[in-house]
Amino acid sequence: MKNKNSKSNAIHELNHPEFEKLVGDVVHKMKNNLGGLSGFATLLERDLGEDSQHLGLIEQIQSSVMRLDRLIVDLMVFIRKPGISKENVHLRPMINNLIASYEGRNQLKCEVEYDSIENDDKLAFYTDAFIIERVFIYIVRFIEQAGAILRKMIIMHDVKNIMHVNVLIDQFDFESDEKDTIINIQSEYEPVEARLAFAILLKFISTLNGYIEVSHETADSIILKIEISLRKMQ
Repeated sequence: MKNKNSKSNAIHELNHPEFEKLVGDVVHKMKNNLGGLSGFATLLERDLGEDSQHLGLIEQIQSSVMRLDRLIVDLMVFIRKPGISKENVHLRPMINNLIASYEGRNQLKCEVEYDSIENDDKLAFYTDAFIIERVFIYIVRFIEQAGAILRKMIIMHDVKNIMHVNVLIDQFDFESDEKDTIINIQSEYEPVEARLAFAILLKFISTLNGYIEVSHETADSIILKIEISLRKMQ
């Protein structure tokens, strides 16, 4: 007779790679269904014709599909454990391209100021290209999802090989005691898409052994202060 308490009958808890694979498979299934929904909406739009009074509904469907797709991608980014590699990375052109894209999407101007101890046109560092780029991508993503404005970004590098990034954000609608701002953004901020983007930003900063603090500049503006240890490219 088999022992009912034998280890073979024990519940198997997923380790992180198994958990990540399961979620990845679910995400793949969800994205396939969203793609199908978008395709059916496109076919319906063609059938309705350009003069149909229902075209606005089709546009809302497509917009909702795009928002869900971005949310699913962000969720997968949040769940995955990034591997770390080191290579020579030129930060300045990377940051300039991201800011230019932000300005184009939002029809806004954002001031970018570089203050390095060396006259370096590229800000070259030896670090993980994917992760450091995601830090800046999710700074911008958080601001856009929050419906706020990226007013200014200051990038500095000091003699201790610490990169300082100060980000001034305007029209940030959130009331919080200054000491609790990070915790409250993670637990209470709406919309949830902004909260998720902020959580991903914290994850990548932590992966690089960095540090972040949030302070209030005025009643409706905040400053993100980020510090990351980066070794200059040799």
